Amino acid sequence: MARNGGSFDPDYAEDERICIYSEYDSGTAFIKGLNSPFKPDVCLIDVVLKDISGIEYGKRIKEKKPDIHTVIMTAYPDAESFSEARKIGADYVEKSPCLEALAVN
Repeated sequence: MARNGGSFDPDYAEDERICIYSEYDSGTAFIKGLNSPFKPDVCLIDVVLKDISGIEYGKRIKEKKPDIHTVIMTAYPDAESFSEARKIGADYVEKSPCLEALAVN
């Protein structure tokens, strides 16, 4: 997971269905980790990161590991970023105070 500040909700960290490998505050830090045996099923990516855009970060993930499901998240959705996310095969969701929309029942 790459986020621009903050941290993941600790309630989700206690859910046995969810395994959080790590949080990164930059796309560059995570991309370096893609060469390791670490292989997430899903990457949640904030559109706004401090070094590269979440869309660019998603592109790089798909180039290196196309089987990783990517989800681009934003608090400020717009048609352009939605279109760019879909072009790279990522899902695009609006962030809300509660991430219940991402929970799988």
